[in-house]
Amino acid sequence: MEYQESRVEALLLDEQFLAWYKRMDASAIADWEKKMEADPALRADTAAAVKVMDQLLLTEKAIDQDHKAQAIAAFRAQLSQAQSGQVVQMSRWRTMRKWVAVAALFVFAAGIWWWQFGSAPGYKEIFTQFGETRQVQLPDGSIAMLNANTKLRYTDGSREVWIKGEAFLEVAKTVDKAKFTVHTDGYDVVVHGTRFNVLDRGDGRQGVMLEEGAVELKARGHGPVQMQPGEWIQLRNGKLDKSMTDGKAQLAWKDHKLFFEKTLLPEVAAIIAEHYGVQVQVEPALDQTAVSGIFPNDNLDILVQTLETAQGFRIERTKNILHLYKK
Repeated sequence: MEYQESRVEALLLDEQFLAWYKRMDASAIADWEKKMEADPALRADTAAAVKVMDQLLLTEKAIDQDHKAQAIAAFRAQLSQAQSGQVVQMSRWRTMRKWVAVAALFVFAAGIWWWQFGSAPGYKEIFTQFGETRQVQLPDGSIAMLNANTKLRYTDGSREVWIKGEAFLEVAKTVDKAKFTVHTDGYDVVVHGTRFNVLDRGDGRQGVMLEEGAVELKARGHGPVQMQPGEWIQLRNGKLDKSMTDGKAQLAWKDHKLFFEKTLLPEVAAIIAEHYGVQVQVEPALDQTAVSGIFPNDNLDILVQTLETAQGFRIERTKNILHLYKK
């Protein structure tokens, strides 16, 4: 079902949608999921609105009252203009830019409450750039190692984190055995003290690999799943795919490497694109080509040379686009 632009624009100003989008309230998430299940049109509109919101890159900063008042006044002026019919028809691209501007203005005027947990003290948001990995220690002593192109959000007074991208976590145990919760767009992971990898990429790859301890996986639309060490659960097209693994493929990124075992080239291309922020175009003739091996992953040029030499296909690079051809 197709989305409708006017409805999507309304969603960008809907507090319930924003609460669901940022995954900060379990009841808000559940309520919105139920609405989408009952209304296919809302699901389509939501998917379009998510694409718009994903274009926003907001950083933490204090907002003084004068600037906040100015933003609110400007926001109300835009609404008044829209309601009076003074907004002319625009192309889809220009409309998309208008959505982003309106959404950014709303977020600013509202004090960015859904990005900053209200006004919770000690709020932190950490990003890694393309090609960068980073290790951070959380306030409770837990360790999070972030893969490239990943965002981690947390507060000082809570054992809850929100992750978009990929991260390996070593959760510290507490005397009172307090639970530690990881939230992603597609699932939550509840633990007490353990080591595991969380994957939630924009290209649709999602999964949890448990190295040590025990965790409870709560995927949207599924009952809780108790995981055991060595298990790798992927979320694919709404289904859970469980298998046993030694962790080499899932954890190679911690050592700045990529591990492929009969991985089809389009998936390899998606991983490279997510890690380095480039476009990777694969010639259709190579779609069923499988890649195996361990490759260095801390320099794109070296990775390209190694793949080209070892796998027998040709790679051409034009600025930020990689073209893969059959030799």
